[in-house]
Amino acid sequence: MTRKLLQSAMIELMREMPFREITIKRLCEQADVNRSTFYLHYADQSALLQSIEDDVLEKTFQYLENVGTTAKGPDMLAAFLRYIQDNEETFSMLLRSGEGNPFRRRLFSTVFERIERTFSVNTSPGAQPYVISFLMSGSFEIIIQWMERGFDIPAQRVASLLGCLYERVMTGGFSQSTL
Repeated sequence: MTRKLLQSAMIELMREMPFREITIKRLCEQADVNRSTFYLHYADQSALLQSIEDDVLEKTFQYLENVGTTAKGPDMLAAFLRYIQDNEETFSMLLRSGEGNPFRRRLFSTVFERIERTFSVNTSPGAQPYVISFLMSGSFEIIIQWMERGFDIPAQRVASLLGCLYERVMTGGFSQSTL
């Protein structure tokens, strides 16, 4: 219960101010817990943020594994986009803070590894990691843009757009000599 209170307080404060400005004192006030209680659970603010990120990643991949049993391709992607939409506050706070963001890097690398094991790109073997990285970076930017626009189009439409882009690249929409 205390961990959830502290995690919620961190998310609320990160909406108001940059992470580096959040103090333990302010976190404890927001969560209505005392400092000693905070230190029973976390070493510092970074450890608290790390636990939020870990929880989000775990829940996200559990969700995707469950959806993966009934949905494939664009339907799975649309389900993932709806999951982001349903958990907008957390994903907004964790994803929007830029390229150097540890959560974004961890999510990117985890998804990258899964894609690299699952999909084959019609290109020279040495180029595949670069092509997947390109697709992933573009996907993140499209998703962030969609979030910033207040989810202005349905998740299924964003999934279709991304699916078309993936298909074009993965089926050899580019010349082999280029890639």
